[in-house]
Amino acid sequence: MTTDRAMYSVREFCRRNSIGKTTFYELVKAGSVVTVKVGSHTLVPAASESAWHASLGISSVYKPVYKNIADLSERKRTRANRVGHE
Repeated sequence: MTTDRAMYSVREFCRRNSIGKTTFYELVKAGSVVTVKVGSHTLVPAASESAWHASLGISSVYKPVYKNIADLSERKRTRANRVGHE
């Protein structure tokens, strides 16, 4: 996955990878994903995300379909409007 930042919050990591927090913390416990504490914040290094993807066999050029949840919501609304007017 291409990265534009060095670290991601837990929430960002979960969104980028379409997983929930429970799954995320299971991955951390299993040692599949490495985290770093900065004060009270838990961050995931981009290198850890890339290593996890490599362990799954996901290409380094993988990009999420939706960059943020607003994009997904807009696409759903647009599709719903099209379906309702056909």
